[in-house]
Amino acid sequence: IIGFLAAIINVFVFNYFFTEPRYTFEVYRFDYPITFIVSILTSILTSALLKQIKFQYSITKKQLYRTDLLFQFNDSIKQTYTVENLLINAGYQINQLLQQSITIYVINQSKVIKTIPLQNHINNTTQQHEQALSWVIKNERQAGATTDTFPGINKWLIPIGTSPIKGILAIDYQSSQVINPYDASILESMLNELSLAVENVTLLKQTRESMLQAERQLTHSNFLRSISHDIRTPLTTIMGNLDILVSHSKDMSIIEKEQLLVHSFQESQYLYLLVTNILSLTKLQSSNVQIKLQPYLVSELVEEIDMILERRHLKKRITVSSSVNLQFIHIDSKLILQALFNLIENAVKHTSTDTKINLSIRYASYEQIEFAVIDEGPGISLEEQQKIFEPFYTGSNKYFKDNQKESMGLGLYLVQTILHKHQSNLQYKPNQPHGSIFYFNIYTDFNEGDV
Repeated sequence: IIGFLAAIINVFVFNYFFTEPRYTFEVYRFDYPITFIVSILTSILTSALLKQIKFQYSITKKQLYRTDLLFQFNDSIKQTYTVENLLINAGYQINQLLQQSITIYVINQSKVIKTIPLQNHINNTTQQHEQALSWVIKNERQAGATTDTFPGINKWLIPIGTSPIKGILAIDYQSSQVINPYDASILESMLNELSLAVENVTLLKQTRESMLQAERQLTHSNFLRSISHDIRTPLTTIMGNLDILVSHSKDMSIIEKEQLLVHSFQESQYLYLLVTNILSLTKLQSSNVQIKLQPYLVSELVEEIDMILERRHLKKRITVSSSVNLQFIHIDSKLILQALFNLIENAVKHTSTDTKINLSIRYASYEQIEFAVIDEGPGISLEEQQKIFEPFYTGSNKYFKDNQKESMGLGLYLVQTILHKHQSNLQYKPNQPHGSIFYFNIYTDFNEGDV
């Protein structure tokens, strides 16, 4: 209508000011009326085209706005990996769309475990509002304003997720406020995307928990299987030897008795080492355990190692060479001794009785002392070297299998755990021409407060 009136006014103005006679609406030429009619029609057509272009522009602008808004929404929820953060991010996006206050209710096991208002406003909850929340949780349907269920409350309660719901978005909604259809369609798309994202995150969490549970069960079963076998074998040997001594002591010579006693003693040593390793590993893996680092002379450490080797009757086979004497290192001496003896026991177990083993202690640098256990056994293949520090790994090559007892696979793992507590790391390299070298470094200026 405005365009039509403007076209007519434009013709009359042109006639009044620019045609002869001027300042009058009279016309002398017969072709002027035709010109005026064509001008009016052209103006009307141009006005209609401009109106159509403007309408198309507004539609395109809305579509771009919708696309951009949904893109931002999808991008924000794709970078979120918890249900609570998904609900919060979605709440802020919906708040920008509707310009209305949002409250988040996080649901777990059909109960509201957390209420998160996204704006600084007083969250007044009435008994009817609580009833509406309970109804939404139970029925997994919308309630409150804009619905036929609890229409008297001033919040629109929207459940998120299915079977059971994971959260509720509560949109403040007054009777005077109306959401236009375009915003409503965007809101519906957002809610659909949000529900899908919440279900994906929940499924991912359940999958991870199932994998962790399966891994824990596998580790637990491997541990029980290994420990039961490793404990039962020496106990059976000790009980058998003692049974022979008790039942046939009179018929046995002194040498035979000594052999049984020595064998039982060796088995008890193995059993003691096994139980000690298990207890130490359990203690070290506890998050609240703090090791006690104290200054300790390297020479005193060497003396204690010599005493242990002598008690275990290993002095003839194992040599200790140290070029470090009056040097203090901050360590937990009991744990380091246990780590060193585990490495020595590992070398003894996996080499023949005539193989020499050397414990070398030397300066690796001005600030570091290197401890290395060197043997001339068969060595470890490159493939096995990648796995030897894993728990319960017992290997498959000759180094692991040519020994009297099957390993439980905790020795090297325990040593690595002990060294990590000292900010060190157990490493392996092949000995030349054959054999193995397990070594680690301890800093001489290691501070007790660093652990």
